[in-house]
Amino acid sequence: MDYERHGNEQRASGPGGYQGVPDEAQAGAMRRLQGEVDALRAECALLRAGRAAPEEKYRTLFDSIDEAFCILGDFSFDAEGRCVDFRHLEVNPAYERETGLRGVQGRTYRELSGDGDPLLYEVVGRVALGGRPARFERWSAWLCGWYDMHVFRIEDRGAPQVGVLFTNVSERRRAEQALRQSRERKMFLLRFEDEMRALGAPAAVERQAARSLRSQLGADAVVLWELTADGMLAPATVDELAAQPQPHRRRFLAASGLRLWTQFHAGRSLTSENAGADARLGAACALGLAGSAGGWAALPLAREGMLVRLLTVEYAAPHIWSQHELALLHDAAARAWSALERAHAERALQASEEKYRSLFDAIDEGFAMVEVLFDAGDGAGGLRLLEVNRAFARQTGVPLAPGKRILEMLPGFDPKLLRSHALAALGSAPVRFDCQSAALDGRWFSVHLSRVGGAGSRQLAMVLDDISVRKHAELVLRDSERRQAFLLRLSDALRVAQSPADAIAMGARLLREHLGVQRVEVGEVGAGQVILHVGHGVALAPGAAWPDVGALDEALVIRDAAIDARLAPHQRQACLAQGTGALVRVAVAAEGVPTAVFVVHGAAARDWSDAEVDLVRDTAERTWTVTERIRAQALLAASERRYRTFTSLVPVLLWQTDAGGGQVYLNARWLEYTGQDAAQTQDGGWLRAIHPDDAAATGEVFRSAMAAGAPIEIEHRVRAADGVYRWFLVRQVPVRDAAGRLENWYGVAIDIDARRQAEAALQEADRRKDEFLAVLAHELRNPLAPISNAVQMLRRAGGQRKADRLMEMAHRQVRQITRLVDDLMDVSRITRGKIELARQPVPLAEVLAAAVETSRPAIDRASHAFSLRLPPEPLLLDADKVRLTQVFANLLNNAAKYTDAHGRIELAAWPEAGSGGEGGACGQVVVAVRDSGIGIPPEKLDQVFDMFTQVEAAGSHSQGGLGIGLAMVRSLVQMHGGSVEAKSGGPGKGSEFLVRLPLPALPAAGTGAAAPARAAAAPLAGRKVLVVDDNRDAADSLCMLLGSRGAHASCAYDGARALELLAALRPHSLVVDIGMPGMDGHQVAAAVRADPRFAGLQIIALTGWGQEADRRRSREAGIDHHLTKPVDLALLERLLVEAAI
Repeated sequence: MDYERHGNEQRASGPGGYQGVPDEAQAGAMRRLQGEVDALRAECALLRAGRAAPEEKYRTLFDSIDEAFCILGDFSFDAEGRCVDFRHLEVNPAYERETGLRGVQGRTYRELSGDGDPLLYEVVGRVALGGRPARFERWSAWLCGWYDMHVFRIEDRGAPQVGVLFTNVSERRRAEQALRQSRERKMFLLRFEDEMRALGAPAAVERQAARSLRSQLGADAVVLWELTADGMLAPATVDELAAQPQPHRRRFLAASGLRLWTQFHAGRSLTSENAGADARLGAACALGLAGSAGGWAALPLAREGMLVRLLTVEYAAPHIWSQHELALLHDAAARAWSALERAHAERALQASEEKYRSLFDAIDEGFAMVEVLFDAGDGAGGLRLLEVNRAFARQTGVPLAPGKRILEMLPGFDPKLLRSHALAALGSAPVRFDCQSAALDGRWFSVHLSRVGGAGSRQLAMVLDDISVRKHAELVLRDSERRQAFLLRLSDALRVAQSPADAIAMGARLLREHLGVQRVEVGEVGAGQVILHVGHGVALAPGAAWPDVGALDEALVIRDAAIDARLAPHQRQACLAQGTGALVRVAVAAEGVPTAVFVVHGAAARDWSDAEVDLVRDTAERTWTVTERIRAQALLAASERRYRTFTSLVPVLLWQTDAGGGQVYLNARWLEYTGQDAAQTQDGGWLRAIHPDDAAATGEVFRSAMAAGAPIEIEHRVRAADGVYRWFLVRQVPVRDAAGRLENWYGVAIDIDARRQAEAALQEADRRKDEFLAVLAHELRNPLAPISNAVQMLRRAGGQRKADRLMEMAHRQVRQITRLVDDLMDVSRITRGKIELARQPVPLAEVLAAAVETSRPAIDRASHAFSLRLPPEPLLLDADKVRLTQVFANLLNNAAKYTDAHGRIELAAWPEAGSGGEGGACGQVVVAVRDSGIGIPPEKLDQVFDMFTQVEAAGSHSQGGLGIGLAMVRSLVQMHGGSVEAKSGGPGKGSEFLVRLPLPALPAAGTGAAAPARAAAAPLAGRKVLVVDDNRDAADSLCMLLGSRGAHASCAYDGARALELLAALRPHSLVVDIGMPGMDGHQVAAAVRADPRFAGLQIIALTGWGQEADRRRSREAGIDHHLTKPVDLALLERLLVEAAI
């Protein structure tokens, strides 16, 4: 044993010892006590000399000490000088209260405690011999607690005596241990989060999480399991001691065979001190999910009722899980799941980006993302390429060079045209236009620009389509019409052609008939090849074609195929074989490039005239022009269909009006949303769809803007077809021709109802936040003011004399601040769904009894009249008892707080019939809390359950709090599947809160299962019990508990009243407290046994006195059973059932 000297004291430290600075207040009390004892002894000596007796004064002083105190003497020492026993010469009442011992005076320590505490023997012996006081803290297995002990010698001329003063410090030691564990847990979680945050791959996150958890917990293995698509549990990561590898941790498990499957799907965790001996884990151990022996814990991650992942922790030996370990494990698991979800999300995002890039490059049309650049005057300064696909690069010949300006890469585009259309696309609907690039051989492109992002975005999507062929055909057609007016018949005939094939066939037929030739062939030129179309006349043999002589773009005239020297022998033979004696071939070119070939075959040699050759050329050009026009029209029609389709699909309202405001076009979304047809919108009829409060202002804005030719932007409400109004942002812009004359108006209406509602909700939340901060500041200033005052007092001279009172006052105010912070944290966890309900079957009466017990001090403090009405039949709930107790205690506390003194509070419950309902419920129970308090204004009833809401922000009933209690009540009730409702007749008329909770389904009557269920719910049915206790809370709560188990329980608060009720109630059992004022429990029992009317009545003592002497006195008084508080309800039920009926 080591000793440390502090002033004139010795402090012992060792196994179970505690080192620290002596409590100054207690040391002062000891010094005062020592002085008073010495003075008293001196006075006793004088009085003995004067034959006076000081015993009465000494005893009064001795008994008045609040701390447990005893005087020891008659010390026994062994041969080595060690103290082996001592006798209790005197003890004060506080000693007996603290130790629970009676009749200690005159008895030795070894008699009372057996071998006792070696440290106490040693310290007492040293103090008795040496006289130096000692002080130490020690765990006492005898008294089951930590004690601060002060041992000092009392000077006497006779044998040495030692005084011992000790105080119970168990609560402080437990608080210090909890604080150390909390700090350790927080440090680990911070480090754990930092480790997770630095990792990206899911596998790395899993490995690090398992390794950190195993190291922190000192476990033998940590395994992270994943649920595969076929319902197997697969070990994703295993971290275990290298010396103890377990093959089962790497197997795939058929998890559907586990009885724990339902519990894991519900997201409920499971722990076991010894998995091998735990009956719940038999299948899990056999499958390898849990080890065959040792501590085991499983924490599931479930989503929408399905298990996703599972974390298991294993110990090789049995392990008792502490609350600290469980809290750390749950917190770390939550962070591990979050980090793992983040890693998977990042991987999915990367895969999505790769998929987008593949799709982007696979589009056949040229596509580019561009940014509109603005110059210093806020005008468009150009377009910069952000992204381009391969088709864009292929069509334009521009390499993939994002970051470059378009005009740098394609200088042939008209910069003014691009800028004007880019600005139009940013400000209104998408824009489509054609432009030509001189840098790309004069090719024509159709360009479609549309804004990407919301208003204010400068990014555009550009779709590029090469339309050079169509443009060239249009040019050829115009030239042909000017030069070949005489081909009117051909033109009229071609006008009715429906397809390119019809036009080619018609042109060839008319030309063959006009020239009287054998046949006319038409070929289309593309990609360096000639594609033969069906001509008109005698069909060719398979593979037959015209002779390939000379350049294709030059006219070829063969008057006699048999003798034309330009033909090779095989070409001549081929012509003769297919009946061609003469031939004219002309090419149709577009800007010098042949696009089609017309070939006229004569059956015999023919001297073609220049006019015939020109006619063939003109006919070919006209026919091909018509063919290309038909194709262009088909493209234009397809483009128009795309435009109409896009306008009908976009989720906005679009319209076009003429210069005067007459409707020209409404998209399908407008007609579908408003339920109007096009005719109903004419002549201002569209205003009937505008909210009456907005219609006049909207009409005036539109009339003024149209008169001035100015753009419009306004927000108003538009009625849907179902009559519901929604907010829309409306923009309308004018479109002018080249001369500046107004042609049309284009408008768009975007649904912003969600945004407006969000803005309103944000404003309301901001208002409530300001109110909450004001209340919070007020609530924090209240306790801070006395703390500040206490500090000022302590600083003043003489302030130390009031230190005890000031410190107690400061401690109370700190507890108030702590309560405020705890309430905030509790409601935060509940409203964010961060808690899980520990559901189990629980009698409603038990819940209400616990709530009444919690709120009783507040009710009694205000002298309220309280009444409780419960249904006669017991009602079982599937609920979390702690959380429901919190709900009803909160409602009762509010009733006590907002009711003037001597008010009325009523707690009542009754069942309501149901129809089965969701989850198999067979109805519900209604619990009402009514008071005669200040009431609630009607306009506030819907707000009382909102966060940070208080009906009275200030005034006589503002008794603290942050306005979060009722929000927590509503969240907890809803988590139980119930509802809560507030009622009030108005200010000064009291309030009523109704909580409705579902009742679980019970077996139908007559099924054979109903009787056991009723018996389990009401084991004391039919039994009458009288409870007697001067502690009203104890009596009332026990009566409610017994009533919930089926008993007819009554209460009496003193012995005389109990004897009066016995004759009237004739109970089967009497449960009586012993230590009551007036007539105690022993006297009540003796009176009962003396009355023959109550022969056979079962008497049970329920008391805080539990020594053998107390039990003996109970037996002597005629008490059948002696139980100690707090009561073991199961034992009490068993004894009550045994009573004779």
